[in-house]
Amino acid sequence: MDKPKSDSNSYVIVGAGVFGTSVAHHLITRYPSADVVLIDRGPFPHEAGASWDWNKVVRADYTNILYMELALEAMKHWRSDDLYSADYHQSGLAWVSDKDLPHAIIENYKKLNATEKYHLLTPDKSRARWGGAYSSADYPNGTEVFFNEGSGWVDATKTLTRVIQAAVDAGVRYVAADVKEVVFEADGSTTGVRTSEGDVLLANHVILATGAYTPKLLMDSAPNRPEIHAGHRVVAAGISEGSVILDDDAAEFYGKGPCFVSEAGYTLGGVIPPNSENRIKLYRDVSFTNTIRHEVTGKNISVPPSRADYDQWNLSSGMKEESVLVSSLLFSPNLTPSHAYNTGSHSHQSYRRL
Repeated sequence: MDKPKSDSNSYVIVGAGVFGTSVAHHLITRYPSADVVLIDRGPFPHEAGASWDWNKVVRADYTNILYMELALEAMKHWRSDDLYSADYHQSGLAWVSDKDLPHAIIENYKKLNATEKYHLLTPDKSRARWGGAYSSADYPNGTEVFFNEGSGWVDATKTLTRVIQAAVDAGVRYVAADVKEVVFEADGSTTGVRTSEGDVLLANHVILATGAYTPKLLMDSAPNRPEIHAGHRVVAAGISEGSVILDDDAAEFYGKGPCFVSEAGYTLGGVIPPNSENRIKLYRDVSFTNTIRHEVTGKNISVPPSRADYDQWNLSSGMKEESVLVSSLLFSPNLTPSHAYNTGSHSHQSYRRL
C-alpha cells in the first residue's frame, strides 16, 4: 500500500492525457509541497489516450460560450508560453458550414469582446486562398466559410510529453500502472486507487481524468452505487482518422493552408496540415460506439475496445472508406494519388469522451 507523503495535501490523478497532465502540472505549481501522483497505463505518453496524436486542432471557435471562454484563456498560453508554444503552429482554421455555426461563433466572440481575427468567406474566396489548396473542396449550396487567422494546430504528443516532463521535474511522481478500480471507504468516501497488480495508491483526493474509460472504471469500482455511475452523461465514442506521409512538393502545397474542416454536405470531417515529417491527417467526424453488457451490473455500457491500445490500428473497411471520403471531398485534384500517397498511409481509431 503506497501511502501519500502528506496527510492533508495528496492527490492521485488517473490518466496522463491533456486533462490529467494539466491538473498535475497546475497542482504542483500552486502547491509545491503537495504529494501529486500521475498514473497511466504505461510510460508516457501512452498511445491509447485520445491526447496522443500527431497533431490536434487548437482553437477557441466554439458555439458553446463557456467552452469559448475557457479556450480563449488557453490560447494565450499556446501563443506565448514556451511550454506550449514550441510546437504550436498558427495556421488558421477554415470551417465550411451550411448551418448557423459561423454566426453563432462570431456572436460569442462579440459577447466576450474577443480580439480574434476572423472572417466570413464565400466559397469562391475560399477556393482562391491558400494557393488553391482547397479550391476543389466540397462547397454545397448555401455554405459559408468561417476563417480564424489565430487558430491552428499543435504537435500533440510532443507537447503532451513536454508538459508531463515539466510536471515530473517540478515534483509530480509518475506511475506506470493500469488502474483497475477506485478504492472507497465504508462511508463511501474515496481513498485511493487499486492497480491491476493489486497495488493501492492512497491519497486525500482522487481525480479521474480517464476520458472514454470513465464509465467502465466507475461501474467496475462501485457496481452497487448507481448514483456515481456515468450513465448517459459520458459516452465512449470513436472516430476514424487517417494520415498520409506526403512527398516534399505535396507537403509544401498543403503546408500553406489552414486546418480545414467541413460540417456541410457529406464531408463531415477535416484536414490538419502536414507536420515536420510531412504527415497530413484527415478525419471523419462521425462518431461510433462500442457497447457491451457489464458483467456485474448487467447494464449496457459504452467502452473502448478491451484489446491492447484499444486495438486502434485495426480499422474495418467501412472506417477506412470514411477517411477516403473526407480525402476525396477536400483534397485538391492538383495532387494525384501517387503524388500524395507515395510513402504509404496509416489509419487509427481515436476514442474520446462525449
